[in-house]
This record gives sequence, structure tokens and C-alpha cells, in this order.
Amino acid sequence: MLEAFNSGSLVRYQQLCTLHKISVDAELALVENEKKLVEKINILRLIDFFFMFPRISFTRFGLYIGEKL
Repeated sequence: MLEAFNSGSLVRYQQLCTLHKISVDAELALVENEKKLVEKINILRLIDFFFMFPRISFTRFGLYIGEKL
């Protein structure tokens, strides 16, 4: 789960949460902060995209992100 979080893979994170629902629900911090965790995963993904294409124009970068998210 930590690997999915750190890599910015929201789909993988959600799959793991579904797969391990009982364990996740037992962790009060995860349940209370689910929205914040999803926001952080999206930010990590955005940062990853930003550094993947440092020379691309921001317009093309925005279009690329729109396609991937």
C-alpha cells in the first residue's frame, strides 16, 4: 500500500484498499484521513508527471495530465 501511495498510483491504492478492506477499516487514521490521502496521491502523481517532462510546454503538459488522470 505504501508503494502505491509513494508512486502516486491512485488506482493501485484503491485496489489494495478494496482487497484489504477489513484491515484498512480497522485503522482509524486511514478511515478518518481517506480524502487527504487521495489528494496527496494525486499531488504525488502530478509531481511525477512534472519531472518526467521538464522540457515540454505547459499546455501540452496539461493536456497529457488530463488524459492520464
